Amino acid sequence: MTTSMQAYFFTENDAEDVRMKLQKLKVQQVMVDEIPGHTDYNLLIPLQSGSTGSGGGSVIPGAVPFKEGGDEETDPAAGSRKLNHIVEFEVDDSEIEDALTVIQENNGYMDKNTIPGAE
Repeated sequence: MTTSMQAYFFTENDAEDVRMKLQKLKVQQVMVDEIPGHTDYNLLIPLQSGSTGSGGGSVIPGAVPFKEGGDEETDPAAGSRKLNHIVEFEVDDSEIEDALTVIQENNGYMDKNTIPGAE
């Protein structure tokens, strides 16, 4: 079985780098695209060390949303940069953890409600 995933990035280079790294895994339909301007960033969180783990994985306790209220589209830690690109793909269920690691290592953000295995 496969799982559909989406990850968000600040730059096209980061997104393309992830696309290339994902090719080493059992993935299908890997696409990089520009994020539409109406995207709701309220549920996006950065994947950080320890955000996933074997045995189901979970989001880091206390992980903060990418945006908290208002209509700002910036991460306080990232200054005025915006998440501009998305990588969408399907990954074999046996390699979800590896895909999450690739996203994490490239400073990707994901919707906290769609992270496979998140509690």
